[in-house]
Amino acid sequence: MHERDVQGAGSTETAADYGAVVDRARMQLEERVAASPLDVDAWFNLGIFSRDRGDLGRADACFHHVLALRPDHSLASVELGLICRKRGDLETAAAWYRRALEADPSSVNAHFNLGNWARDTERYAQAEAEYGCVLQAQPEHYGAWVNSGYVFEQQVRYVEALRCYTRALSLRPHHAGSYVNIGNLMKEMNDVAGARVAYNAALALDPESPEAHHSLALALLASGEYVSGWKEYEWRLRCSDTGGRIGVRVFPQPLWDGGSLEGKTIYVYGEQGMGDQIQFVRFLPELRRRGAKVVFGCYEHLLGLFARFKAANTLVDVNGGRIPPFDTYLALMSLPHRLGIQASNLPFATVYLDADPARSARWRWIRETPGLSVGLVWASNTNNRHARLKSLSVEDLEPLLAAPEITFYSLQLTDAGEPAQSEKIMTLGRDIGTMEETAAIIDNLDLLISVDTSIAHLAGAMGKEVWTLLPFAADWRWPRTGEVTSWYPSMRLFRQTHLQSWTEPIREIAVALQQKEKHRA
Repeated sequence: MHERDVQGAGSTETAADYGAVVDRARMQLEERVAASPLDVDAWFNLGIFSRDRGDLGRADACFHHVLALRPDHSLASVELGLICRKRGDLETAAAWYRRALEADPSSVNAHFNLGNWARDTERYAQAEAEYGCVLQAQPEHYGAWVNSGYVFEQQVRYVEALRCYTRALSLRPHHAGSYVNIGNLMKEMNDVAGARVAYNAALALDPESPEAHHSLALALLASGEYVSGWKEYEWRLRCSDTGGRIGVRVFPQPLWDGGSLEGKTIYVYGEQGMGDQIQFVRFLPELRRRGAKVVFGCYEHLLGLFARFKAANTLVDVNGGRIPPFDTYLALMSLPHRLGIQASNLPFATVYLDADPARSARWRWIRETPGLSVGLVWASNTNNRHARLKSLSVEDLEPLLAAPEITFYSLQLTDAGEPAQSEKIMTLGRDIGTMEETAAIIDNLDLLISVDTSIAHLAGAMGKEVWTLLPFAADWRWPRTGEVTSWYPSMRLFRQTHLQSWTEPIREIAVALQQKEKHRA
């Protein structure tokens, strides 16, 4: 981020008055550069004005004109980098920041923005160095402390991250975001109680902070406080950092407020990941029981799977599918709040998804193979921001793979969409890339062992035995302690006892596998 402090007094000007002021200012700046075409400051100020008004094309031309007049103008190079960043051209942006540093090696703006580029491209060591240069020159640079904290957090260097966030808080003690950063870090450290204290402190400063409310919601849900947690969770729809991931939809029809649905059609749109949609689709039948016709928008890859559930009258692709007329609508993960869901009344706590019999029959040879047939998923989708904490390597699984009477099958895909390879694990080919085919494979397994992924949710929704590996600070949906979850009775949870160490849960699974093998014999 490129932070600026903006302070202004209140104004009684109308929108028309303000527009006139802006037009006059633009005219004056344009007149100045026309009258003095060699005035570097005039061109730079016009560039800043144009950038702030959203006219990036004019701003780009002005800053280039500045550099034509003064090639060593470092601030103009930084501004051109920021324009490239806004356009999504990160590499060209970095080149401009480097040019700025060539002109002025001490430029705080250049170091800070080059650090942001390194952070955004996951070059964390370089980001750390660039922010260090900023803080050496300006020890009270709030943005550098915050971003350094983020960089340390991404590297799971939590003590250093906490030091940076705490320093940032000392610089802006009345800034709610500083408390949210500390709360999120404490949650990553599995201190949910401490995180809640931080979020409440943020809300005391800014009661309307969507980020603070959303983060508090996750902490409440993780604590099993579903009633208050679901209510707070509604704030996710207003968070700037989750809007793209959630895919918020806005329609002219009213949002469903929990009132009567008799004789009405409700459109429910799926959000977030495939695992979220698999977990929360269980709530749709309740809408039909209340007299509604249900139109459900889900990911295209889930259409076939959900069609067998018959939870909705109509299924559409949430990304571009034609939506039939409806009276009211809601995001899928808002249903628990509207329905008053608690841990004690979760619907479909047994089985609600199944495999297509014809597809399952094609994989029957797995079931007929002597010994236990065990599926493996060891890595989360890298698009998930917590993938680094949720994933294992194949080497981590070695203590499991030595069992002679067990055949292991890979349901793991690489980022390229190809089945992951291992000499001790049988790959099942390209067909595992579809959810319907994956369900058919799971239907023929004795057991699935998986990290926290959509495939673990799928097995749980099918009522198939699944052992789920959880990181030290598990996602909100899993209970903080114990091996069972009310979401999926067929699921058993195995947890890290130390941050980033899978040794203990893998050892526990190895013992459990031996017991399962003996019981089968």
